[in-house]
Amino acid sequence: MMPLRLESGKALVHVQAAYRKSGEIGSLGPATGAYTALLKHPESVAGTENTLFLPKVAYRDGRSSLLPQRISEDEGEAEKAATGVLVFGE
Repeated sequence: MMPLRLESGKALVHVQAAYRKSGEIGSLGPATGAYTALLKHPESVAGTENTLFLPKVAYRDGRSSLLPQRISEDEGEAEKAATGVLVFGE
């Protein structure tokens, strides 16, 4: 879980994807720390999302954008095929 910012007195966080489970954006309540999911990323992209290297995450107006901090592959074609950005929203 990575903090993004404070919004309406709650901590906005990004929950990173696991091998078969996609990530999501959620909030933590200030008094209890209760977690509320705001945007769940589709399960169908969990594998791709999990390959992003330490993604920079932005969340605004119900949409999240994930950009890897670096793209690096041994071969030029593999680097061209690497995921450069993922955007999710409702």
